[in-house]
Amino acid sequence: MMLTMGTALLLSFAAPLPLAASRVSLAVLALVVCATIAGAWIVRGRRRIVSGAARRLGVRTRLRDIEDRVFEFAERHPDRVMPVALCQILFHASAVFEIWIALRLITGQPPSLLTAFVLESVNRTITVAFQFVPMWLGVDEAGTGLIAGAIGISPAAGVTLALARKGRIVLWTAVGLAFWWPSVRATFRPSAEAGSGIDVRYARSGCGHSE
Repeated sequence: MMLTMGTALLLSFAAPLPLAASRVSLAVLALVVCATIAGAWIVRGRRRIVSGAARRLGVRTRLRDIEDRVFEFAERHPDRVMPVALCQILFHASAVFEIWIALRLITGQPPSLLTAFVLESVNRTITVAFQFVPMWLGVDEAGTGLIAGAIGISPAAGVTLALARKGRIVLWTAVGLAFWWPSVRATFRPSAEAGSGIDVRYARSGCGHSE
C-alpha cells in the first residue's frame, strides 16, 4: 500500500513527466493494487498458489512452510493481525516524519507531508528493488535526486537526503554492533580458556614425563 499510494501521489505531483514514464508509473500502480488484492484473497482462503505453482514446475522450495506459518498465524491469532498491521503503519509514518524533518533542515523550509510521503515511497521502492547493491550506493542518491527534481525540490537536496539516510543507517549499525560485541566475546572466551587449559595440562604432563 505504501508503494501504491506513493506512485499515485507521484503521478499527481509530476504532471510534466514524459508519456513513457507516466505509463510505467501507471503500470506499477496497477500491479501493486492487484498484488494487494491477490494477497488478501490468498490469505483469507488459505490458497496455496505460490507453492502449488512451484510444485507443478518441479521446483523444490520452502514456500509451503512459509505459507503454513502465515496461514496458521492468521488463524490462531486473529487478534494480533491488526496490531501487526498498525505497527507496520507506524513504521512508515515514522519514516515519513524523518524525511520531513531532514528536508526542513536541508532546505530551510518545511515541506508538505505529501512530499515527504512520496520520497519515502521512493526510498521503499529502491530498498526492495536494489537489495543486491551494498548500502544502495549510487542508486539511492540517483533515484532520490531524480524524483526530488520531478516534484519541485532541488535534486541536490534529494541527494543530500539520501546521504543523510545512509548516515543514519551507519550510526544505528554501529550501535547494534556495540551491543552485540560483548556477547560475541563471551561466546568465544570459554573456548579460548579451554584451549589454554589443555595446553597447560599438556605442558605439565610433558614435564612429568621428562623427569
